[in-house]
Amino acid sequence: MSVEKLLSACPLPDSPNRTMRLGIIGAGFITRRCHLPAISFLRQQGFRIEVRAICDPAEEALQEARKSCPQAEAFKEVATFLDRADIDAVLIAVWPPLAGDLVEPCMGRGWSVLVEKPVYHDPLALARLAEKVTAGKALVQVAYNRRWQPQAHLLRKSLEGRIPDFLRVTFHRSGRHEPHFFRDTMGHPLDFLRFAIGDLAFETVEWTKARRQEEIPSGAHLLLRGRGNIPVHLDIRPSTGRIIESYTFVFPEETWILSYFTGTKHPGEPAYLDHWREGQQIRHLEIGSLEDPEVHLISQGFVHQLAAFAAAAERSRPDPKAADLTDAQRAMDLCGRAMQEVPQ
Repeated sequence: MSVEKLLSACPLPDSPNRTMRLGIIGAGFITRRCHLPAISFLRQQGFRIEVRAICDPAEEALQEARKSCPQAEAFKEVATFLDRADIDAVLIAVWPPLAGDLVEPCMGRGWSVLVEKPVYHDPLALARLAEKVTAGKALVQVAYNRRWQPQAHLLRKSLEGRIPDFLRVTFHRSGRHEPHFFRDTMGHPLDFLRFAIGDLAFETVEWTKARRQEEIPSGAHLLLRGRGNIPVHLDIRPSTGRIIESYTFVFPEETWILSYFTGTKHPGEPAYLDHWREGQQIRHLEIGSLEDPEVHLISQGFVHQLAAFAAAAERSRPDPKAADLTDAQRAMDLCGRAMQEVPQ
């Protein structure tokens, strides 16, 4: 699909009337590869977003990020950023627990907050923060980007609220080994499933032991229950040598398959949405294009996510489709239930 077709199928919200003065804490890979290009794209679409300040202790990352926003004031110390940044909204794109620790001082300055998931790895710290945000009536949006991908929008529209007989999810990564993989990255499919079909209940998990003592487990198979007690099977593996992410919704006479970009370290196949009936493929819709960086960026959800945040910040009211800290809690609770049964 072209940029025009994607935005026609999944329109952006109206551009805010006033300029959003944005600060960014964390100039790592996701900021440079996803968030800053999304800001540039939205500016081309007429969105009034200015990156006024950016903070990262790593000089190389900071200067690389500022190539996209040379007018932004650069900070190496978070404390200095908090004291001096002339902004009204902030993107927090750093690892837990720092991400969660920064939310309260940012909202205390009256800034709207977009914070990268999972915010905290500690569920109790996440719960305490959620209470403070609710009491303070601050705008805090959590960056679960799959909710904002056009393919997710088209799938929900196609399903029209129907619940499948069962759901099968494959979520493999090519070479991930970080200790918090299952508390962090597993939140992506769990949040998307809750967004697609509603709340989930944990039932069982089967772990595949690590190949070596120092490694994290090499995989897990979760059985969850959705609305109407439907079974949801999630197979997640951190290091299979290939990226695979697909969601299969099975109905009595039809099947819908949503597949994200697949490949090795980098995507090799575009995202698509398939519809099968009685053994026949009746629809195949390629969502992304590996040759078109803008289409690829939109298909990842970062453009719509940031556009919704800008619109919400202007009206001081969250977008109903956006993930908040309660959603982050529910994803973390499911991760935590599974992690309780990791083999020793």
